[in-house]
Amino acid sequence: TQNSKLKTSMGLSLVLAIFLVGCGKESAPLPPVIRVAERTTDLTAFQEGDEAVLRWSYPAMTTSGQNLTDIEAIQVWRAALPLGQEPPPPISPQDRQMRRQLLEGQGEILRALGPDEIASATRGPAILLRDDLELWRRTVEDPGLFVLWYGVRTVCCRHRESELSNVVRLEPK
Repeated sequence: TQNSKLKTSMGLSLVLAIFLVGCGKESAPLPPVIRVAERTTDLTAFQEGDEAVLRWSYPAMTTSGQNLTDIEAIQVWRAALPLGQEPPPPISPQDRQMRRQLLEGQGEILRALGPDEIASATRGPAILLRDDLELWRRTVEDPGLFVLWYGVRTVCCRHRESELSNVVRLEPK
C-alpha cells in the first residue's frame, strides 16, 4: 500500500511535469488562417450580337495560396456610366482601386451564380457568361450615352467575399 501510494504519487508528478514543460515550441500564438478567394485579375468583355460576353479564369486559389475548393457563389457586377463622365484609363494601383470602388458604388450585382450555374458556365479553365444587352437597353432612356463596366467577385469559405476583380469596359454598339 505504501508502495502503491509512492507509485501513484510519482505517476502524478510525472504527468504534472509533462504539462508544465509543454509539448510545443515557444513562440507567439499565430492567428488562424482566414480563407478568402484570390481576386480575379483576367476578366475580359466583348460584344457578340446583342450580348456582352464576359470571360475569366475559374477561381482556384485563396489569398494564402491554398487550393480553393469551396466556392459558394460568384457575383457578377455591372454599372452603366454616362459617356464622358468615367475616369481616365487606370495607370496606377490607386487608379485601379478607385475604379473598383466606383463600380461598387455605382453598380449592382447583375447575377449571383450558384454552384450549379458556375458549373454550367465553366468552359475548360474559364468561366463564360453572357449579358443580354437588348434587355439592358430597354431599361435605359438613351443607351448610346452609356458605357458598361463589369467586375466579378468570388464568395467562398463561409460567405467571405474576395476583392472585386479588375474592371472591364464595354461600349455597347
